[in-house]
Amino acid sequence: MLTALIIALFIVVGTMLVRALRFGSSLGSPPSPGEPSATTELDLDAAAAHLAAVIACPTVSHDSGQIETEEFNKMHRRLFEMYPMIHAHLERQVIAGHSLLYTWPGSDPTLRPILLMAHQDVVSVDPMTAAQWEQDPFNAGVVNGQVWGRGALDCKGQLIGELEAVEYLLRQGFRPQRTVYLAFGHDEEVGSAGAQAIAERLREQGIRLEAVLDEGGTAVEDMIPGVDGPVALIGNTEKGYLTLELSLRHRPGHAAMPPRHTAIGILARAITRLEAHPFPAHLDSILAMFEGIGTALPFGLRLVLANTWLLGGPVKRIMSRAATTNAAIRTTTAVTMVSGGSKDNVLPAEARALVNFRLLPGDTAPGVIARVKQIIADKRVNVEGRPRLGGHEAPPPSPTNSLPFKQLSAVVRQVLGNIPVAPYLVSGATDARFYHPLCDNVYRFTPIVLNQKELEGVHGVNEHLSLDNLSKMIQFYIQLIRVWSAA
Repeated sequence: MLTALIIALFIVVGTMLVRALRFGSSLGSPPSPGEPSATTELDLDAAAAHLAAVIACPTVSHDSGQIETEEFNKMHRRLFEMYPMIHAHLERQVIAGHSLLYTWPGSDPTLRPILLMAHQDVVSVDPMTAAQWEQDPFNAGVVNGQVWGRGALDCKGQLIGELEAVEYLLRQGFRPQRTVYLAFGHDEEVGSAGAQAIAERLREQGIRLEAVLDEGGTAVEDMIPGVDGPVALIGNTEKGYLTLELSLRHRPGHAAMPPRHTAIGILARAITRLEAHPFPAHLDSILAMFEGIGTALPFGLRLVLANTWLLGGPVKRIMSRAATTNAAIRTTTAVTMVSGGSKDNVLPAEARALVNFRLLPGDTAPGVIARVKQIIADKRVNVEGRPRLGGHEAPPPSPTNSLPFKQLSAVVRQVLGNIPVAPYLVSGATDARFYHPLCDNVYRFTPIVLNQKELEGVHGVNEHLSLDNLSKMIQFYIQLIRVWSAA
């Protein structure tokens, strides 16, 4: 009996070691980037001034639906002045009021086009944190080697990087074989009607795209446990979005003679049940990311991740503890707004709460609603979907073994350094979701290197983009257009 146990133990340990050694052998060894891309002589001061000029147009998206029309018009005039070659050689269309679609015809119209994306709008600056900004969020310009302001990272930096790259290539006499589209939505922060309209325009024209690149992941520095240096995370899908309203009506009256549970108490109990019963964890997406990082991971971590057939339970429990990893393994539940009651001595006649869900690929809106009702288990609580931002399910993951992904990975490593490249599940919503019906290869990546403190500037305080990152971004788009637009 003891001998059999020892043999079984050796088999299990041996299997675990072999799996750990093989972990990341496919995605963890991306195709060689070849020689680093030749450093292009850029007028970086001019590019930085161009970025500062568009940041100085506060194209803020408002939840109310208000459009800063004059700021968009001002920014469009500045783009026209700053990029004369683009506006002389590319077709420019204004769609849905303020979204822009540029078309650079390729030499071979039989080839599927490529499309590069960014969005023009930005979130507002919270008045409660305005005093914490070291520089003016809308008029700082370049200070100490950084372009400051709202939108520098999200995502006017990407917009300017793409335009600078195209303007440079036009001046060099380059002509793509594939048609190149530049698509700049105007309301990504509040629903993406502009991006949806652009995608619909292309669909109506019967256009099928070869590859799409939008904002999304980036090269993160010192944020993966045990990995020294940056890791490039390319989003190959994103989570879905759904907001549910929980509401109930209850008999009003005097607070001196309350029932056992008021409307607010019943709603609070429903909320407590939801938070106590999170959606099931699934490791597929996060394992794909870690497998992409491959041999850069410490061996102990590889040993654990390669053997989730045995250690899946503990892995899920550990990853559920941190908000970032928890969001990567399940559909998340976030109670974001609660209302009810009108006076301290009056029983509330109704109570409401909004709960936001970010859907893991494979989870559906009807399935989430059914599960929520099952968890709450109280027919007094009404559960309804809210249309804000338009609920949607996660798009299908784009392949990581396709030629466009391999080319994208190689360009990342040519420009940002010989770093690990891995697929990534983007937790937020992007304009790219509308292009999946038009393209099999839809990716989300901002070609810069950021640390945790810099990332906190996105939708936060002191958003800025270094001149070094701006240079990398322009170099990246120059190289990617050359590679992706070839037959």
